[in-house]
Amino acid sequence: TEARTNKQRHAIALYELMDLDGQACILSMFYDITEEKRAQDALASAEARTRAILTSIPDMIFEISRDGVLLDLMASSGLSPIMEPSQFIGRNIRELFPHSIAEQTLFALERSLATEQLHAFEYGLPPGEEIQFFEARVSSVTPESAIIMVRDISQRKWVETEREKLIRELEDKNSELERFTYTVSHDLKSPLITIKGFLGFLENDAASGNLARLHRDVQRIADATDKMQTLLNDLLELSRIGRLVNPPQSIPFGDIIREALEIVHGRLQKNNVQVRVQDDLPSVYGDRQRLVEAMQNLIDNAAKFIGPNPYVEIGQEGYEDSRPIFFVRDNGIGIDPTHHDRIFGLFNKLDAGSEGTGIGLSLVKRIIEIHSGRIWVQSEAGKGAAFFFTLPTGPES
Repeated sequence: TEARTNKQRHAIALYELMDLDGQACILSMFYDITEEKRAQDALASAEARTRAILTSIPDMIFEISRDGVLLDLMASSGLSPIMEPSQFIGRNIRELFPHSIAEQTLFALERSLATEQLHAFEYGLPPGEEIQFFEARVSSVTPESAIIMVRDISQRKWVETEREKLIRELEDKNSELERFTYTVSHDLKSPLITIKGFLGFLENDAASGNLARLHRDVQRIADATDKMQTLLNDLLELSRIGRLVNPPQSIPFGDIIREALEIVHGRLQKNNVQVRVQDDLPSVYGDRQRLVEAMQNLIDNAAKFIGPNPYVEIGQEGYEDSRPIFFVRDNGIGIDPTHHDRIFGLFNKLDAGSEGTGIGLSLVKRIIEIHSGRIWVQSEAGKGAAFFFTLPTGPES
């Protein structure tokens, strides 16, 4: 029957030489083990298939006893374990992992063994400069042991973090757009109303021949158009500030300060502001034109809100994440701490009567941030202000 179906059968043959009534003979016995052989082959095939599947899974797979001893380990070929498997086997997880992670694992293990359900948790390990994040899934195998599958989710965490960051940035942009729309409509409407009103006066004064009033009308119209021109120029500059103008380069920060001081020299001289610049400032890496613009706005801001014997001090003190921390410090009127966040907002002027459109510090913040830096202020009302900011010293990934 087996031959007709082209199926092999397997047997064990036993032979024994015997003497039967003086005649030599061979006793043969055959045991059919076909089913046992097929079962062995099927088991070996299933084991090979299971091992191939487990090897292709991007996880480290542990078998762990109820008391936390690691019984076995299988790592994906794409993973680099933090130590050799032989260093895991037979050791308690309390010896291998930080206390908090070991306790998390034992708790999940206890719950899985008690409920015979899957329990998962996440944790972070700092194997290098950056923390790596993992997800552990614990599933009971026997009443005394369980399987733990550990997956590196660092990339997923990074994507989630970036997504949340982008959502926050989008919310900030939307809020800024609302303020922008309101402010532009208000600030453009004001000079337009002025122009329209004085055009009526101009017509009446021209008809009556009142040259003195006619001259005043023309001047008020000119002032209103200048105000509109300033606002439109600032808006145009704001629209361009989100990108670098020139290829980044290494620039001595002292050169940037000197260029900015030349631009604001008129205001400094007019207000008798003394400027002190620290020697031997480090070089920075970025767009020269944008960085000069940022320093110009910071110095101009300090020279605008002055107190007695005004001075501006510019220098560098300390580092943050290997980036130098620069500062622009003055002894002016200062800023109440409740307004520290507002001052970097678009069109946020603490003094509504002050000159300008209120985008200077917003421009500075954007320029610093497109250079991967950050800016903050330390100040109290009546005690001057110090603006601190960081900048890179070389190309960054």
